[in-house]
Amino acid sequence: MKKTNILFLILVLIIAGVIAYFLWPESEEPVNKNTNSNINTNRSVNPFINMAADDEELFSEITAPEAKEMIDGDSTIIILDVSASYEKGHLVGAVNYPVEDNTLENSLADLDKEATYLVYGYSDNASIAGAQILGQNGFANVYRLEGNYPRWLDYAYPIEK
Repeated sequence: MKKTNILFLILVLIIAGVIAYFLWPESEEPVNKNTNSNINTNRSVNPFINMAADDEELFSEITAPEAKEMIDGDSTIIILDVSASYEKGHLVGAVNYPVEDNTLENSLADLDKEATYLVYGYSDNASIAGAQILGQNGFANVYRLEGNYPRWLDYAYPIEK
C-alpha cells in the first residue's frame, strides 16, 4: 500500500473512534430493588435507543436554553439531579434524587405530583430512567434536559458545587 493510503486509513479509524466515543451511551444502568408495589418502577432503558416510543407521553424533552428560560421564568420548578455525581457539580437549586440507589423511587410519596420537574443527570440513562419513573407514577409536568449536565455546561450556564 502507498504511504498516503495508510495515512488515510489511520485518519478514518481515528475519526470513527472519536464519533463512537461521543455517541456511545454511558453505562449508568439503574438497579431496581424496590419492593413497594404501589410504585411503578418499570423502566426499560435501551442503551442503543435512548427512549421507547411511549416515553414521549411520560415526559417532554427540552434543550438547555429552553430549560434556562423555564427556570428563570418559574421559581417553583423543581430541578432534579438523578445522578450519583451531584457533588461534582449541579444546576443551581437542584436537589439530588439518584435513580441508581433507588432514592428517587423511595421518595415518590414525598414529591408533589402537580409540580413541574426538570430532570437531568450526567448521562441519558439516568435522566431518562428518572423521567420515566416520574411519568409512570402520575407526575404530569416532567421535562428532561437534552444533553444533561454536560450540555448545560456547554452553554456556560450557572452551576453549584
